[in-house]
Amino acid sequence: AQASPLWPAPTTMTFMRGKKTYFVAMTMIGVAVLIGWVTPISAMLVAALVGVDGLRSLQISLLNATRRHSWFGIWQNGEAWGRPIIAYGAVTMLGASADVVLAAFVLTTGLLYLGLRRLTIVSHEKEASSKMKDERLLDAFKSFTRPLMPVGLIGWTSNMADRYMIGWLLSTKDVGAYVAVYSLASRPLLMLASIAENTIRPRYYSALRAQ
Repeated sequence: AQASPLWPAPTTMTFMRGKKTYFVAMTMIGVAVLIGWVTPISAMLVAALVGVDGLRSLQISLLNATRRHSWFGIWQNGEAWGRPIIAYGAVTMLGASADVVLAAFVLTTGLLYLGLRRLTIVSHEKEASSKMKDERLLDAFKSFTRPLMPVGLIGWTSNMADRYMIGWLLSTKDVGAYVAVYSLASRPLLMLASIAENTIRPRYYSALRAQ
């Protein structure tokens, strides 16, 4: 499949996203450590999970946008099956703890990224005529995304504030029960939204390329 010229080099885009994501993530993790909600080891594992999840999200988004659905499905299925299987095996061998599960998630996503990235990486080295052209495209992406950054923070606060409030007023055990019930109830709607997004987005990008 041909790579899409709509995207800047993956390494540059990864750096952009990683820097912004880590700024927000490390701030919230630092607050959680100071409050005493997590241990420093758990905080480091969460930070690592944020990093590998960001890398994974970038690559599968590019695969979906460029309509490479076979690799997109393989990667998504690997995540969906790999995380619980490896986490179950780790918990069985090492005991049940949040750190063990987080480490299993980091290991699964990291190995999938390293194994599949070279096979599925979306690059446009052949399409790029010069480094200056890449820099102009990158500047255009920055101009487009900069005003949208507060939207992500607001969305994250809206989605997570209820859990922090429950944890503050009650306990982490109550947060776990709430998240479990909430996740089960919202899963059908999230599945429908994901199906719609993954169906429409490639056609939308194809229409943009045709203009």
